[in-house]
Amino acid sequence: MAVSKVPSGSGNNPIKRIEKAEQSQERKPDIFDPIIDSFRQWLDYIRPNLVRYYTGILKINLASLFATWALLIAIIAVVVVIAFALGILVIGTGGISAGNSPALLLPILVIVAIIIIILAILALQLVQTTIESTSIVFTDAEFNDKDFSIMGTSGRIAGRILRYILVNAAIWIAILIPVIILAIALAAWGGGMISASSADGTGFLSGLLAVMAFVMLVILYYFIAAMVYYFLTQFWIFGFLVDGKGVIESLRASVSIIRKRPLEVIGFDILFIVGMLVFSIPLIIFNFIAYIPMTLLDTAARLSYNIILWGIYLSAVIVQSILIVFFTSFVQVFTTPAHYLFWKRIKE
Repeated sequence: MAVSKVPSGSGNNPIKRIEKAEQSQERKPDIFDPIIDSFRQWLDYIRPNLVRYYTGILKINLASLFATWALLIAIIAVVVVIAFALGILVIGTGGISAGNSPALLLPILVIVAIIIIILAILALQLVQTTIESTSIVFTDAEFNDKDFSIMGTSGRIAGRILRYILVNAAIWIAILIPVIILAIALAAWGGGMISASSADGTGFLSGLLAVMAFVMLVILYYFIAAMVYYFLTQFWIFGFLVDGKGVIESLRASVSIIRKRPLEVIGFDILFIVGMLVFSIPLIIFNFIAYIPMTLLDTAARLSYNIILWGIYLSAVIVQSILIVFFTSFVQVFTTPAHYLFWKRIKE
């Protein structure tokens, strides 16, 4: 008996139907997979671990706040002691005059004061950034079942954080060089136009317009530069805190990831910002409610010069700062693990 053959292109071929069904099930990965996978992993983790993770982040942020306050008080105390000692020195030598040694030392004292201020700012930023950055190590420990302590981690990463702060500052100085050049050019051109203004004031008006245009250009330049910079360096800190890379190597790795997969990163960042805004709603509401009473207290304390009012105002500032930490820690319940998971997924 002859067997009739089904044409290979026919839709009635059962083998072809099976192949098409298998092909439809084997979907190729697209740019949305890393984004969806990251948020899905975050949700799977945070549902059973919300309280524990929030508590861990809250402890880190409170430790950062209190350590920064303690260091600030210590710096103020040192400055007061130095100022008191200098005051005694000046009084004991008959005041500052051209013939007295304190007058000769005044330029040196100014330079020393500037150095102390810079070192104080650097110390405050180092302490705050170091402790706050332990949240990333804490998140990595949570997902990989590692031991974690705030003090131990802070001591271990402090050196890398210091290098990160210095490199970050150097990059920002380089970014702001065009602004400095424009400011010098404006001072030469716009200032000359204002000083050479005619009787009808056209020169003054032109100089004023030049200043306004310069301010707008600076704002636009800073906005664009900041957006590009933060976009390219958003994975920087993960590399040297989690992967153990050097600070410069980690910066290059962050830029490399984004250059290779820009669409995925842009898509994630858009959803990330939306999620951050949603989790920030309690913080926004709190700041809105606290704004009016805090402003009234501040105004009353400034106008009355009353020590009791100043005490109440400072106490309110302390309470407000602590409550803000509670709300910002809630925002970090979303931002820190979501960003960490996406970085882990996208760098593979």
